[in-house]
Amino acid sequence: MLLCATFAIASTILSKPPLVNPRSGCEMVEVRAGWFRMGDDSRKDCSPLRNVRLNRFWIGKNLVTVAQFRKFAAEAGYKYEWEANKPAWGYIDAYPMVNVTWFDADAFCKWAGGRLPSEAQWEKAARGDSNSVFPWGNTFIPANACSSVDQVRTSPEPVGSRPQGASPYGCLDMSGNAAQWCSDWYSATGYVGLPAKNPEGLKNGDEKALRGGNWFFRKPEMLGCAYRGDQPLK
Repeated sequence: MLLCATFAIASTILSKPPLVNPRSGCEMVEVRAGWFRMGDDSRKDCSPLRNVRLNRFWIGKNLVTVAQFRKFAAEAGYKYEWEANKPAWGYIDAYPMVNVTWFDADAFCKWAGGRLPSEAQWEKAARGDSNSVFPWGNTFIPANACSSVDQVRTSPEPVGSRPQGASPYGCLDMSGNAAQWCSDWYSATGYVGLPAKNPEGLKNGDEKALRGGNWFFRKPEMLGCAYRGDQPLK
C-alpha cells in the first residue's frame, strides 16, 4: 500500500495568515467549529450517516511532500529505510511522500507539533458543512482528481496539481493522488456507538483508517469523502 499523511495541529505554533507550520513548512487551513454530515449509508463501514460536531481545528492544505518528510528525517534523526521503500518513480521533492507506515506518519506529525487528524476531522475538511459526495460536489469530475478513473496512471503527481478539486475549506488532493493516514482505528461496523461530538473512533483495533483514495483507484466511489480504507499497522 502506498500512503501519505496529512495532519491536524494546534494554533499555538502557527503564524498569522497564511498559516504555516514553522517546523515542517506545511501550509495549514482553519476548519471552523460546528456540525456537519458524516458518513454514507450505502456502505456498512461508513454508516450511519449522522450529524457530527467538531471543535475548531487546523489541517494541512496539502499532502506531505517528499521534501518535507526528508527534512523531518534529517532534523529528527528519524531512521527511515529510503532505499527499501523507494517508489518506482523515485523520490521527487514536490511529490507526495509515499510508502510510509502509520508510525512514520505519526512521528512526522509529532515532530511538527501536531498529530494525525481523526476521521471526523479529515471528512469535515474534505466535504465542508454539506453532505457532498466529493470535495467539489456530488458528481465525479475526472479532471479534479489524480486517479485512474479516466486513464490508467503509474504514479501520483506533484502535490496540489489540481486546485479545481479543492474542498470547501481549500484542502487539496482529498480525492485521489495518495491515501492519507488518520488517527482512528478502522471498524468494519462503522460509527455505531461513537459520540456525536468530537468522535475519535475505537480505543483499539488491528487496522488504522485511511482516507482520500489513490492515483490507481478506478472506481469513483472509492474517491469520495466518506470512503474508508484500512491498513494493518504491521
